[in-house]
Amino acid sequence: MTKTEVISAQNTERYAHCPAVVSSSSSKGRCMGKIEDLKIDARKKSKSEGFAMPQIGEPLDRHAKQLDLELLARGRLDFIKYLESVKGQLTQEQYTLVRTSALSQDTLMATSDRLHAKNIETKFLLIKRRFYLDADGIVRDHKNKDTIVCEPELIFDLILCGHLNNKHIHWRRLHRFLKLQFANITRDFTQMCIRYCSKCNADKKLEPQQKYRHYNIYSGLLPLERIHVEIITPFPKAVESLYPHFLYFRDYHSRFVWMQPLESDHMGDLKKALSTFLLSLPRIPIFIETSTLDRKCLFEMCESIASRYALTMGLGMSQSVAFQKNGITRVLNQLNSDNKSCLDSWHMCLKKGAAEQNLTYNTRVLAVPGDLLCSTMSDYSKQFELKREKLIEKLWASNVVELRHNGRRQGLLYLEDEASAFLMPDEEHMATENEHDLIYKSGTPVDGATPVNSSPLRAQNFFEPPSSAVKKLLVHSSRPDAQLSPEIGGPSSVKASDSFNQAATRDEMSLEL
Repeated sequence: MTKTEVISAQNTERYAHCPAVVSSSSSKGRCMGKIEDLKIDARKKSKSEGFAMPQIGEPLDRHAKQLDLELLARGRLDFIKYLESVKGQLTQEQYTLVRTSALSQDTLMATSDRLHAKNIETKFLLIKRRFYLDADGIVRDHKNKDTIVCEPELIFDLILCGHLNNKHIHWRRLHRFLKLQFANITRDFTQMCIRYCSKCNADKKLEPQQKYRHYNIYSGLLPLERIHVEIITPFPKAVESLYPHFLYFRDYHSRFVWMQPLESDHMGDLKKALSTFLLSLPRIPIFIETSTLDRKCLFEMCESIASRYALTMGLGMSQSVAFQKNGITRVLNQLNSDNKSCLDSWHMCLKKGAAEQNLTYNTRVLAVPGDLLCSTMSDYSKQFELKREKLIEKLWASNVVELRHNGRRQGLLYLEDEASAFLMPDEEHMATENEHDLIYKSGTPVDGATPVNSSPLRAQNFFEPPSSAVKKLLVHSSRPDAQLSPEIGGPSSVKASDSFNQAATRDEMSLEL
């Protein structure tokens, strides 16, 4: 017997009671258990029907005819070598120490030449606090919701079994299911192992696996420079029987989240919540942007707020659709994780939806959002206002609206266009990351109007050139600033084909699970 076969046989008895592991009476010729047997969220369960969950210790023997055995043998060796280079992953020796309750500083130091007297105590405490042996002898991970830690030398076969028994499923979808039950099945591991499937990789071309490293793709932005705002409806019932909707805000640079309760989605309530948010900030954002709020209503609200409180603010046109969807997906997931408490208390919604995110380390920005937002930056105030001035200078005159009262300037509203827009990269969808999945629910359109579609917004989509009839009305308007205000394309200007395209695009806004 090979080493892998011996390990598989040894694990059969140990994991016999675990729903994700092959039992001794069915180690051959039996399809894997269904994912609905897992104790997971009902939403994920419904989306996982039909996926056969691989089981620890399941051999690849029955797939031998369709696979290149030499390629598989090479894959096992390459995978172990790669796993041992990844920080935070247990090696086979370290896993054995945890499973046999033999973990100590001395035994741990013997597992790696990178461990020495100066760092062994920290490494020992991290492993001790994170991994534990449950009553059934299964190693679990505190950090990943107490999910099972697969034995390192069996990860390769586990991933390949999931791939083959689900008709060569794509590695992204496979990872999405496996991470629900196994703590140490990462995106990189899944992608790497699938390359050794000789049917999917007929040419057998293999390249070194590149380690995925997170970095803040919006680090070039200043805190509060660009804010994303949407209406969300997290529950079928109103919170405290009073607030059916929330107004959600998120800072691009820090990922800091704010929320305001809404008694309705009418213009008056939206304007009140938006005003409260803006006037509570230490600095008015350079740009506010949205994907679902009606563009005409948003412009009118911002115009009214800027005029009344003498503010200078802009409406952005970024193309970061995935960033916006990911943020809303995350906050909805947080709120629904304790929906009973959240439905009873608005302040519990603030705690779950905003405070916990703002005080927790975020791998997207490699920092705590609250720390990034409040971090000291030399000459921040000067940099912020100078950047706003330069952006306004580059805009066309038709994109800048001077708001006046009694002949005096009373605020400024400007619209970002394609020429002046800052070209920002976008995030990958959360579904490809080790994060929770949840269907994106957009808020109810303002006043029943058609929301903006989720495609990248452009200036010409935000406002349209005035028609000849409208120009005449502008000339005879009694408003001093009428000739400076661009016409905002409202729902009435949308053709039937455009409405169909918008509806299709909104359907695509849901994250596939």
